[in-house]
Amino acid sequence: MNVKDVSELPMKGGASMGKGVNTPPAQPTHMQQQNDKLDFGPAYKFIAPVQKSGNVDEVVDKILDSQISIKASELLSTSKPIREELKYRVTQQRVSTEELTKPMQVEQFELSNNTIDVQSLPSVTWEKKFQRTNNGEQVSAFVVGDVVLQYLETLAPEENAKQVVVAKDSQSLRSIYPLMNGRLHVESLLDSGSQIVSTSQEKAEKAGLIWDPDIVIYMQSANKGLEKSLGLARNVPFLIGDMTVLLQVHVIREPAYDLLLGRPFDTLLQTHI
Repeated sequence: MNVKDVSELPMKGGASMGKGVNTPPAQPTHMQQQNDKLDFGPAYKFIAPVQKSGNVDEVVDKILDSQISIKASELLSTSKPIREELKYRVTQQRVSTEELTKPMQVEQFELSNNTIDVQSLPSVTWEKKFQRTNNGEQVSAFVVGDVVLQYLETLAPEENAKQVVVAKDSQSLRSIYPLMNGRLHVESLLDSGSQIVSTSQEKAEKAGLIWDPDIVIYMQSANKGLEKSLGLARNVPFLIGDMTVLLQVHVIREPAYDLLLGRPFDTLLQTHI
């Protein structure tokens, strides 16, 4: 069987092309030219579900406002301004003492002509009986009076009370530690030369004392100035050993002691230390 070369076969419906003649490529259409100019890129890409578009500025602001954990050594080694600021803050500087001193506002009173020295008042009395304490508890105890209360009780209804003046500072060095009002052990100075029992406002508040602001005394300082007490706390229980004593306690703003046990206490217990 003879097989003819394909190039020698006549084309259907057309003239035969000679051997070895190639057909020129067809010219691209206008649409094909436009498509060739467009770069569509890949038809798909890889993306994780957690990847979402967001506001970059907002994210950066959140990062800057967030607290981070970093070692102080790392921070100081990388930041010169922070090192300088830290050095400034820990370096001692000379400061005027006038800036650190704040005067305490203490109300001062004039010494009137109508005064009475507490030392001139009669000594207090005491008795053992059932009595309601400062915190409302009823106990059997030694109840010691107060020279100021005794003085006020002797006044006639139309008679005005005099200013009761007492020396502010105590010279006593003897001390005991009774339990005041069942709450607080207080270092107490024993001063048989004082006619009153008094405590500081700080200790009175810690012990939960309630005082009457209408019953006051006036402390006289070395420069003859007067400072008024805050009031009188009635029937304050003091536990000394196994004995309970109810004392009338004057509350002082800022005395040089925590508690001063004067002659009323000494009269009852007849202490010899």
